[in-house]
Amino acid sequence: MLKPIESEEEIIQGVRTPVLAQIPNLNHSEKGKKGEDFTLDLEEGTGKDAFHVLGANLLAGNHRTILFASARPSEGKTFLVHNLGVFLAREGWRVLLVGTDFRDPRLRSRMKADTNGGSLEDYMEGKCTEANVIHTSPEPRLFYLGSKKVMTNSLGVITSPRFKKLLREVSNKFDFTLLDSPPIQLFPDVEMLSQEVKDVIFVVRSGKTPL
Repeated sequence: MLKPIESEEEIIQGVRTPVLAQIPNLNHSEKGKKGEDFTLDLEEGTGKDAFHVLGANLLAGNHRTILFASARPSEGKTFLVHNLGVFLAREGWRVLLVGTDFRDPRLRSRMKADTNGGSLEDYMEGKCTEANVIHTSPEPRLFYLGSKKVMTNSLGVITSPRFKKLLREVSNKFDFTLLDSPPIQLFPDVEMLSQEVKDVIFVVRSGKTPL
């Protein structure tokens, strides 16, 4: 069906999948803010409350290494991963955000991560160690792992034993590891990545994601 999803009930009844949380769609342009601003920092309490619900559900289900996916671009997946990472870090957890959309590494710029030193590209070529590819961000306890620039051999990286080993090792060093993936309808990366994690959260944008 091409009809866009409009409600939580449609997801539960049509897709038979539980909904972990509903994040409000705040229009930043009306507030004179840019899209990269944190929902957590806005005056309205609804966004912050929604992340409390999502965080509580993740903790209750012992979901710690999670792949975030969406059907199409611009459905809020990277925004959600970043905001959730900030929320969990401010709650006292050590959080690693992994940018696995190697064709569009916008997560790095959103996080304002300090990527001086080794890069994922260097690690894949054996030029640096695991410790060199984990970078700090302005948020205490929030870290970034990903590429510095667009990588054209995305599937080659994801399916390589070296990258799989890196994911396993770094996940053991953080309370939460959140993977930001490319859109499912455009690339096969998510199918490969989902084999390396226990949990997948699908991000749906109300009024846009087709049922």
